[in-house]
Amino acid sequence: MAAPGLGGALLYLDCDGYPLLRPGAREALAGGEVRRSGCFPLVPYCNRIGFGRFDYGGEAHHLERDLAGDPHSLHGIGWRTPWALREANASQCVLEITHQPEGDKSRGWPFAFTARQSFALNAHGLCVTLSLTNLHDTPAPAGLGLHPFFHRRAGERIRFVSDHAWSNGANMLPLAPVRGAPFDYGRGRILDARLVDHDFSAWRGSARFEAPDGPTVSLIADPIFRVLRLFAPPGRDFFAVEPMTHETDALNRLDRVAPMSTLAPGERLEGRVWIGLEGRA
Repeated sequence: MAAPGLGGALLYLDCDGYPLLRPGAREALAGGEVRRSGCFPLVPYCNRIGFGRFDYGGEAHHLERDLAGDPHSLHGIGWRTPWALREANASQCVLEITHQPEGDKSRGWPFAFTARQSFALNAHGLCVTLSLTNLHDTPAPAGLGLHPFFHRRAGERIRFVSDHAWSNGANMLPLAPVRGAPFDYGRGRILDARLVDHDFSAWRGSARFEAPDGPTVSLIADPIFRVLRLFAPPGRDFFAVEPMTHETDALNRLDRVAPMSTLAPGERLEGRVWIGLEGRA
């Protein structure tokens, strides 16, 4: 079930009677809290922009901060913007936003764009097609991502392959590339009491979530999603696995492996993410 007015979020997603995303629809709707939904879009950038500032095209840009007490701008503006419903039937729907950086809206993002989410549902899962088109009259940076929340199951093993992860500094911005335990999920790792909140670069495009008492859930993404963000807060009943087209704070980092895309006027960035039960894509 999609909620266009709540940041274009998905409230829940069931497959063959099994909840693929965490069930948070009632709480999200009652409080208007998109961060309590099952999934929301990341546009026109993913994760953090350090201290809400970056230089682009010879100009310094300053963005508004999203959360009280957080020094960074977070997750773009799509999750804080009502989306328009463009098409809908029993198995598909299309949501769209158009952003013009006029007045205070320039503090959200200084470049004009339109973004679209297309949801296609079948008995085995959901395919989400994300796209962003540059409406600005000059080249502009762009990124896409998805922020799905999964229900955390006892003994669940998270499995995916990447080249390396990024450790974080005290400010939660990427600090240095790291390999090996506890950042290697190639053979699967069980989430424990430690906070996990890291980029994984050169991700191979698929992730599996295996639990001893339930089905295996899969997430498969197009190659443009070169980075995976794993967020697992201790003591909570969920974790998030976020396919992203670029690394955190990419606009401010010279060491980035996956930078943001630069789109010419009228150019589009597009990619698909599938979420479903293992072997049923």
